[in-house]
Amino acid sequence: MFRALASLVASLALAAQAAALETRATSAWIYDQTTGTVLLSKNAEEPLPPASMSKIMTLYMAFEAIRDGRLTLDEELPVSEHAMSFGGSTMFLDTTDRVRVEDLIRGIIVPTGNNAWEEIAEAP
Repeated sequence: MFRALASLVASLALAAQAAALETRATSAWIYDQTTGTVLLSKNAEEPLPPASMSKIMTLYMAFEAIRDGRLTLDEELPVSEHAMSFGGSTMFLDTTDRVRVEDLIRGIIVPTGNNAWEEIAEAP
């Protein structure tokens, strides 16, 4: 009984905090996985185009190369000068690095890393 009451109080507190969240973003959705509470929902049901079609297509080709055995998730790729030179959202790669394909894929998906995208695009 006490746990249920504590959980209810915590959920209500989070819901109150959610009402206080604001963003200039056109669309946003923040979800607390621990409690199952939606902390912020702003135009969450509106369909949006992908932010970068070239990154999505590069991921498609990377997964195809993995499926075909031309790349593996554990394979380490050397960072090219060209990939290192990308600005904007990056993984801060350096030409002295060798980065696992799996980490590059995460770098494309999570922070939409421009240099991770370029590195995967250059992979054989």
